[in-house]
Parts: sequence; C-alpha cells; structure tokens
Amino acid sequence: WPLRLHLPAGSVLPPHCSASGKLLLAFKPSEERRQLLQSLPLQPFTHRTITDRTLLESELERIVTTGYAVDNEEYVIGVSCVAVPVYDSSLQVVAAIAIHAATARLPLNQAMEYIPQLQEASQNVSQTLS
Repeated sequence: WPLRLHLPAGSVLPPHCSASGKLLLAFKPSEERRQLLQSLPLQPFTHRTITDRTLLESELERIVTTGYAVDNEEYVIGVSCVAVPVYDSSLQVVAAIAIHAATARLPLNQAMEYIPQLQEASQNVSQTLS
C-alpha cells in the first residue's frame, strides 16, 4: 500500500497528540499529571493537534471516563489511532494497546469499532502481567 506510517520499535511520539500518549497521561496520578501538563510543550503538528492545556485536560478526563483514547489526525494528517489501557496486577495503567491506520482506509469512526477487540487483548496482556 502506498499509504503507511512506519514507526520503528523505540519510536517516541509527543504524548499530547498520540492516542497512547494521551491515554498514559490521563491515567497518571493527578499531581503527576498536573506537573507533566505544565511542563509539556504543546507543539502543533497538524491543525488538529490540541495545543491548549485546558482543552487537553478535558480530553484526558474524557479518556479516563470512557476508557479509550483517540488521535484524530493530531500527529499526522491522514492517520488516526485508537488506544486502550493495559493494567498491571495493582490496577495501575502501565501500557497501551492501539490500532492506527490511514484514514483513507480506516476512518476513525470505523477504527473505534475495534475497541472491544482492543479491550479483550488488553485484558489478556493484563492477566499475563498478574
């Protein structure tokens, strides 16, 4: 396929514009999250990148409430992502499982249909960590 985003193992993305990054930020203890948000440079990568701290905080609260995060072309135009948390044995979020795709092939609303499968995979990984 001519459309693809290749992120080699160990790639680091800015947390404010990636589904997994926002998810991991959202589930941090409140004081740690507050400190991270204060120091995090909210660089715009696309016109959809959240660069307002108040809006980002609202998005993080939504993530905690719903249990999933999205990247709606916030890092790369034409690529969206959905992520769910992975918990350890003490119910702390320690990782994320995500799916990302070119929106031309898998629009965000269709990617969100995979949330139940992502959650099942997360539960399997969480059981392995227990």
